[in-house]
Amino acid sequence: MQWPSSCRLLAAALLSLGLAACTDDSGQPLVTGLPDEPEPPVCPVPPPEALGGAPLTLATFTIDGIGVYSTREDEALACLVAPYDLVVVHDLGAPPYPGTFGDGEAYRPAQPAADFFDAMRRHGFDYVMAPEDTGHVPTNKLNSGLTVWPVTFYKPDRVRLAQDRPSGYIDPDRTANPSYDRVPFALAFVTADGFYDFYVVSVDLAEGREKASRRRFELGALTGWLSQYAGGERDVFVSGGFDFNDCSEVAGLPPILIALDDNCQATNVSNKRPTAGWLVLEGPSAEITGEPVVLDMIREMQPFWVYTFGEGYPGDPLNYQLFASTYSGHKPVILGVIPPSDDAD
Repeated sequence: MQWPSSCRLLAAALLSLGLAACTDDSGQPLVTGLPDEPEPPVCPVPPPEALGGAPLTLATFTIDGIGVYSTREDEALACLVAPYDLVVVHDLGAPPYPGTFGDGEAYRPAQPAADFFDAMRRHGFDYVMAPEDTGHVPTNKLNSGLTVWPVTFYKPDRVRLAQDRPSGYIDPDRTANPSYDRVPFALAFVTADGFYDFYVVSVDLAEGREKASRRRFELGALTGWLSQYAGGERDVFVSGGFDFNDCSEVAGLPPILIALDDNCQATNVSNKRPTAGWLVLEGPSAEITGEPVVLDMIREMQPFWVYTFGEGYPGDPLNYQLFASTYSGHKPVILGVIPPSDDAD
């Protein structure tokens, strides 16, 4: 049945208001209103109860190619990690804003990177980004997946950089380094009350299933550096970026590095590999509130997808490529930390 032209115009106008419009010859409405709109997703996503209200929360989040591709749903990602005090992001491929390298050459800022940083800043984060990118290739200053810019976001009302301790790359050779595919980046932090200080070391180990021996070598080099240069600091949190194949790689860590996840949880969205997480130096002064919490990306991102795109959520069933390019192929891993009553180191 065709609607009269006047009825079609009125229906179009009233549809925008979600109201019924026009009736047929029997007096029945031809338009009964629009379907209910999906509820906006909750932002920020509430932290898991398993963290137990820890006074300090540290997150590590690998987002392959973040800052290079424009397909990311940046606000959804920021909403997911917004409750945490410090968030180490791995695999940033380009700088977000104008700046210069140490030799004065200008950055080539990328809008996809700026979009993500802007979303994080709207949630109250400040950030520390490495002064240049690092990678296994002979040159850097690249906006690509070949090199990465280590970056850590933090809430300045919770933690701040410790100005009395050194921070930065642990090796001056940023490219084709014999010890690291991507040179680790160490940052000294202190809680906002000035009482508890700690180091966060961001690592992006060699990628690829065939690179297990290279990853072991990198971690061995890192423990050698920590033994020599950590300055007696007991609270060193290593955030990765590990790309481990399986639990045997976790079991084969150098002796002074401790994996906090006794259950070796899978941390990629396909639930097959322990690709990300936290390590600590043996004997930290802080108390860790149980095993790290691995956030369920597929569950948490569904409301954001439905609200933005409607049907066809790539997490159900899992379309890995689409999910990873929209959100991430890896899950955030959260650590709850209770500072000691006497931070003497």
